[in-house]
Amino acid sequence: SVKRMDQVVVGDVIQSSPSSFSSVFTFTHQDPDKDHSFMRIGMSDGNVLMVSHDHLVVSEFGAVAAGDLKPGHRLIDSSGRRTSINSIMSMTARGLYHPHTLDGQIVVDNFVMMTFTKLIRPSMGHALLLPERLAYYVGFSILGSALADDKHDARKLL
Repeated sequence: SVKRMDQVVVGDVIQSSPSSFSSVFTFTHQDPDKDHSFMRIGMSDGNVLMVSHDHLVVSEFGAVAAGDLKPGHRLIDSSGRRTSINSIMSMTARGLYHPHTLDGQIVVDNFVMMTFTKLIRPSMGHALLLPERLAYYVGFSILGSALADDKHDARKLL
């Protein structure tokens, strides 16, 4: 089944690549009331991807910041197919969510993405979140919602 981002909770097992599913173990943003700048990426198959400019999207070139994408680039969809970008526009929308999965990937709007941004290398982000992943495996959280609310800027911590 498909869930909206605001319905995802820690512990959900979600699709993370064309062939795998992974558990959500924490959020670094979970703010339904915050206005944020997004990219609206129109795809050749009719799908639309909404993503923040700095988020890493899986393309035919590997992980690329969404803000660096151009029409004609191809993204990897949830079935593993390469789908061309037709249009890109910036917009503001309400709600900012950033779940992290155990394997570091997530399918959003039918496209494979990393659970990291260009602000920090995925390998470093994965290493920094290791204590929280280990805590999740044994049934608790070190961070709780410390990174998820608007009172803390996760970019300063990660």
